Amino acid sequence: MADAAHVNAAAVAALLEELAVAVMSADAADEAAVARLAALLDALAGTGHPAVAAAAGAASAIREASFDVRQLAAALDAASEVVAAMQEAVARGGAATRAPAPDPSDPGALRLPEWGDERTLKDFLAAQQGSLEELEQAILGMEGGDPERRAAFKRRLHTTKGEAGVLGLEDLERVCHATEDFLEAHGVSAEITDRLLRVRDWMAKALDAYARMRLPEPRAAGVIGEVLVGPSAASSAIADEVVHPERSDATASRSRRAPSPSSSSSSSSIPIPTPASTPSTPPEPSEPGKVVRDAETVGLFGEFLGESNEGLNRVDQILMNVERDGVDGDTVNSLFRVFHVHQDLV
Repeated sequence: MADAAHVNAAAVAALLEELAVAVMSADAADEAAVARLAALLDALAGTGHPAVAAAAGAASAIREASFDVRQLAAALDAASEVVAAMQEAVARGGAATRAPAPDPSDPGALRLPEWGDERTLKDFLAAQQGSLEELEQAILGMEGGDPERRAAFKRRLHTTKGEAGVLGLEDLERVCHATEDFLEAHGVSAEITDRLLRVRDWMAKALDAYARMRLPEPRAAGVIGEVLVGPSAASSAIADEVVHPERSDATASRSRRAPSPSSSSSSSSIPIPTPASTPSTPPEPSEPGKVVRDAETVGLFGEFLGESNEGLNRVDQILMNVERDGVDGDTVNSLFRVFHVHQDLV
């Protein structure tokens, strides 16, 4: 029995190493690579090892998303996090600290996925206060027309969405996804700023609920319908009741912006476009293969270079530690995470 257990553990470790490489190199447009990744996850699930029970769910999610490139890319990101979590669980002997099982009769209880554990959730929540502050500053900067703030907001929101999806925080993931779509479809105005600040406030309350192992109220559908799809947050009493029972929150969100000399006392919910500083001219047709270097693209590229440099410095430090102390499971996981973050940035 001991020999069988040893063989099983060795097979799991070998498959996880192969998976770590496969998931880092997998691309949503490469059908062969995606199929191989799903097959490896199936093989890992077939070992029956308790620390890799999440493999079957990850394989299923990849196959279900295979007909939509965007959903498949998200499923691949989630799979990479699952692989990292399974590696950590195996390294700890499968003794991950799980959250207490919720009462099945309580519809408001938070239920983590089978690969989720309380430690990972706490780590995620601890990092979110800084994320919320970053989101708020980016929102306020966007209204002033700062393309770098808009890029920073999109990047932070995308990261939060991915992390929420891995942890099974479906309401937060859905709201982040809807906010990304909302931002792509709208320009800059005071009303848009108000709506985004209301989303940020809901996110803060959702994180507080998750810390108490509860589902957020209102749920994602209410926030998306009333704040991102419904009438103006500035003029809708329904939105105030759904997203902020205490109406003072909506007033507070608007008061974060510096007053504008052109502000009007009108309560109209029709967005007033920001006047251009120069007469608009038709954009020049771009040449085939030529990169359009608008301000937002330049800002994103600058952030990418900065993040990449930080990642390479971290890799250098890890390799120096390996040369001094040797390699272990934690070191491999650290390298995996650095390269996974870089892959996501790319």
